[in-house]
Amino acid sequence: REIIDSRAIPTIEVACQVESGYVNVSSVPSGASTGVHEALELRDGDQERFLGLGVLKAVENINKVLGPQVIGMDVLDPFAIDAKLNSLDGNDNKSKYGANAILAISEVVVKCGANDRKLTLYSWVNELAQKMGIKNQIKIPIPLFNMINGGKHGAGNLDFQEFFIIPASSKTYSQGLQAGVEIYHAIVSSRAGHPCKTVKVANPVTIEAIKYNGTTPDEGSKQIFIGSQINEDPNLKKQFFFVDSGAEEDDIRGRWKFFLDLPKELTEDLPEDFNE
Repeated sequence: REIIDSRAIPTIEVACQVESGYVNVSSVPSGASTGVHEALELRDGDQERFLGLGVLKAVENINKVLGPQVIGMDVLDPFAIDAKLNSLDGNDNKSKYGANAILAISEVVVKCGANDRKLTLYSWVNELAQKMGIKNQIKIPIPLFNMINGGKHGAGNLDFQEFFIIPASSKTYSQGLQAGVEIYHAIVSSRAGHPCKTVKVANPVTIEAIKYNGTTPDEGSKQIFIGSQINEDPNLKKQFFFVDSGAEEDDIRGRWKFFLDLPKELTEDLPEDFNE
């Protein structure tokens, strides 16, 4: 069925019942920005309904085509089910039935498998990964905190899409979570009503928030790292990525090799202990 996600955009929720009678439910995540090489998220295109973002076509594809084709297959073999779904669509970008329709079924099948095995979902996913030759052991990932948004996610003209706080792996998850929350509140307090309009403003703001939190490098070991996501759209024009909108094209050092020197340029005005 069609549901509304946390950003008020339609998406798909699917339910799957196994022979024991147990029902699992899963919904499909959706990103705000889409790369040209990503699989197709099928939308209705009806401008009279949810601004064209409805997913009733994808829901119909699940209920009338994809779902019936996988009924009776073993949820403990999600690889076979995925292969079946991919073959039914027949396109690398899933454009016939929609990647959101295919993903919805794939997700709920994995949940059913975990339930059948009486495992947590992450344990079952890890077991499936090991069957594919991925031998990493289960551990809690390092949390990444998105502090400042730009691009399609932001309200201003900040060209980079995201600025992250990344706790050091030497911290426990709880310590990293606490640091991220405290630094976030420091940024909110310092920038309330004053959006970051350029990359070279956003980066120092993030650093100042780390300093405000009292988290500084000690004995040569970094406690907090910063990161950013540079999204190619909508700022990639004529093979140039425009950093800090409003600059003249002739003044912008261009093409992708520019990014090799970019981290140094963005941090050149920061305190020495944050620039090592």
